[in-house]
Amino acid sequence: MSLPSVYCAAGTPGRDPEANLERIRQWASEASAAGAGLLLTPELFVAAEAGGEAVVRERLRLAARTAGVGIVASTPERTGERVFVGADWWDAAGQLVAHVRKRRLSGWQRSRGFSGWTGRPEIIRAVAYTLCGNNGPVGVAFAEDAADPAQAYFLRDHGVRPVLVLAATSTAVRTLAPARPWGAKHTGAPFPQAGPLPEPLLRPLPRFADAWWSPSIPRGTADLGS
Repeated sequence: MSLPSVYCAAGTPGRDPEANLERIRQWASEASAAGAGLLLTPELFVAAEAGGEAVVRERLRLAARTAGVGIVASTPERTGERVFVGADWWDAAGQLVAHVRKRRLSGWQRSRGFSGWTGRPEIIRAVAYTLCGNNGPVGVAFAEDAADPAQAYFLRDHGVRPVLVLAATSTAVRTLAPARPWGAKHTGAPFPQAGPLPEPLLRPLPRFADAWWSPSIPRGTADLGS
């Protein structure tokens, strides 16, 4: 029986940032021993108080390289006066595979002054792992973002099936269902159809995800998912 390639960690961070970092290192060792290629850690499991944003990210990178397993981990990120919830994907060699920022914030994050990211999300076009038996594009999302249907449209349009989801105390790999085929069928509508009306007809105005479209997305980037 083959072991899963993604180790989904779950837990509540404590008050001690050093202990939280140590917990991630333990998870990485457990993931490596289980034969997993990638460890998912909960959202903001390590805060920047452990020595600053750059120091925390470097220690996470070293944890991935030391354990020989990829790590997706979330940390706060400051750009000017704005603070974002971010996540980095480090591969087993300590190389950055992808970076995402959270769009839809939870209540406590808004109260703490975090900002929702408004830039264009990206997709991981190629990774060195087999996720859920799928070698195609992979999505990365925080739980609140994963609940947004517009992001599911965007991901499915780009062929994404597995999505790595980071929640406050848990993680998961979700598989997006492919879009249902459309074909001719008489239903009483003014034209034949097989199922629900095509999305452009139901929503003639540009939807939220349309502005993100790019016909060419470079290898090694990431996107938010559903």
